[in-house]
Order: sequence, then C-alpha cells, then structure tokens
Amino acid sequence: KKEEYKKFEDKNRQYIRMLAKKTGYSCTELKNHISPCRFSLKDKLKDLFKYLNNYGLHFKFGLDEESERIANTRNFISHLFNENKKYISDKQMTKYTIVFEVIFRMLFLEYFGVDKQIIHSKFLRNKLILEKLGNFFEVDDNFGCTNLNTK
Repeated sequence: KKEEYKKFEDKNRQYIRMLAKKTGYSCTELKNHISPCRFSLKDKLKDLFKYLNNYGLHFKFGLDEESERIANTRNFISHLFNENKKYISDKQMTKYTIVFEVIFRMLFLEYFGVDKQIIHSKFLRNKLILEKLGNFFEVDDNFGCTNLNTK
C-alpha cells in the first residue's frame, strides 16, 4: 500500500506547512513538537498478511491479534519495555523470522518484475519453504500455477 501510505504522509506534510504559515513557526520547529501520523507496525503487518493472498497464502490466525502480538514483541525488544501486553514466544519469534525472510525474497522478486505465478511456483512447490510457511499460512493449491512451464 505504498501509494496509500505516501498520500497519507503527504497530507500530513501539507498540514504542517499550513500550520507553519498560520503560526509563524518554521516547519522544523513544528516537526519537533508535532510528528506526522504514521502507520503502525501492526497495520503494516496486517496489510502484508492480506497481500500474501495474492500468492495463495492465507494467514491462519486472527490478523488483529497476531499482528499486535508481533508488533508488541518488536516494540518490547527495541524500546518499550511494557510487560503487560501480549507477545509471541521465543519459538514463534524464530519461526516468524524464518518466514519473514522467505516473504521478503518473494516480494523482492515481485518488486523487480517477476510474475507472481512464477514466484508462487518456485517458492511454494519447495517442500522446505512450504513447511516453514505452513506454520502460519494455509496454502491455496488452486492458485493457478499448475500449467506454468518452468524449467
């Protein structure tokens, strides 16, 4: 959702410029006290998991709850040490790390123009990768890659 995120951030930048004109403060001064609204890691994870439907991967767990647990875990590790939230376990963290590496490779290839069906075919017919993804996703066998001529 890069374009949607960009539009939202651009709108916030325009608002900061408008405030600067009205108040007489510089944009820099305002930005030091008012930060533009950003999309949370939870929302970005939800969007990612939904986007993977394009590869025939359907997230097995509740998007809101699981995305929040992952985001809470990252926040706890990096900067917010709140023990009263729900987190993923060490074992789940290891599995997600492996899965996110696979997802990154898939999206990287798509970004550079490789067809989604080819990516699906090469990644999701690999038994080891399929096993890793299977921890978190149901794989749609009827994705439409059966007739691809892959060498």
